[in-house]
Amino acid sequence: MITSSNFAKSGKHTDAVAISQGIPEFNPHVKRYMPLAPPRWLLKEKDPELFDREYRKQLDSLDAKQVAEDLGTNAVILCWESFNVRCHRRLVAEWLEEK
Repeated sequence: MITSSNFAKSGKHTDAVAISQGIPEFNPHVKRYMPLAPPRWLLKEKDPELFDREYRKQLDSLDAKQVAEDLGTNAVILCWESFNVRCHRRLVAEWLEEK
């Protein structure tokens, strides 16, 4: 099962996969999966509805089955935001579940 967390909590997990543009200095060797990283221009977007819509377009351009396979069965997808903060990890989780 693919789960999600943030770098502060799970950055050193053995199945951690960063889905962000940047990664923390304390773990420069964390696996990265750039197809799920929002582009920098979108990260600056202040309108959450626009962010969700544009990021969903990015996700829909991918093959969910291939993404899940690439990430691995026990992947922990990571980015910077704290738990329960509006974040693209939630959108990825919903998209994978839906597909």
